[in-house]
Amino acid sequence: MMRRSRACRVQITSREAGEVYEYCGEGIGSDEEKLADDLKHRFEWIWDYDPRTAVKEALASLGWQKAVSHAS
Repeated sequence: MMRRSRACRVQITSREAGEVYEYCGEGIGSDEEKLADDLKHRFEWIWDYDPRTAVKEALASLGWQKAVSHAS
């Protein structure tokens, strides 16, 4: 479930970024300053993602505490 929700969020933000590139971004339009600011920060959550932490969180959410301690 963790991967699917993240994948859906990536898809949505990528589609929205395409709209921004085409000057159709909601609340942005052709405002170059807003466009640059949006694109500068839009993908930070994707690039700053730590998969090891995500695995630990997923295992903990499943109650697999032994696996979490071994995954460190």
